[in-house]
Amino acid sequence: MVAWRLLIADVGNTLPRCILDYSASLLTWRLLQTTITNADELKKLILAKSIDTIINFASQTHVYKSFGDSLYFTHNNVFGTHVLLEACRKVAGQIKKFIHISTDEVYGETKRDVASIEISRFEPTNPFVATKAATMHMALTRCPAAFDAIVHKGEVGKECKIGADTENSDMDHQQIFDTDINTSFNFVYYRPFNNKRYLIDSTRLKDLDWEETTPFFEGLNGK
Repeated sequence: MVAWRLLIADVGNTLPRCILDYSASLLTWRLLQTTITNADELKKLILAKSIDTIINFASQTHVYKSFGDSLYFTHNNVFGTHVLLEACRKVAGQIKKFIHISTDEVYGETKRDVASIEISRFEPTNPFVATKAATMHMALTRCPAAFDAIVHKGEVGKECKIGADTENSDMDHQQIFDTDINTSFNFVYYRPFNNKRYLIDSTRLKDLDWEETTPFFEGLNGK
């Protein structure tokens, strides 16, 4: 992998552990506390740090809460992404790549054994996912090696799917948690429009010489 000089802007303590672990392997990285809805601060950061590539992970992601306060999700996910894009536009050509991270949930539930591809139709089933689908109309493109491939080999204007070749159910995950960290789970009623399965096709990403190197449960266990 090419070594990056990385500036991470985060509203608080929401960064995934995998991103922090990956950041530690880089030559230089720094964490700043801010939000993508702050246009002036974003523009200053981009100019002051000579940023040329942005990967936008920022998102409010709690599906159940999005039914009760959808406007909050629209403000953070749609308006926030728009603010970030506008900050990039105002620095006139400095940004070479803007990579927007979304979710397979924008395609809705997989009802047949047909994986979603880059041109599949969006069929969101909850307010959170609807906001993610909206942001993908503004800026198109879960693991650091895949992001590295997209940044350095991806084609501007093209979308890539990041996924594995194996499927695991929530019950598979529960068994691992019960065994490894002695965690108990309680069954609850399905939320409205709960999807049972998502299936995506990562062929375009594999064409960038990316492949899954760590099986899911090995990675989950930190092996």
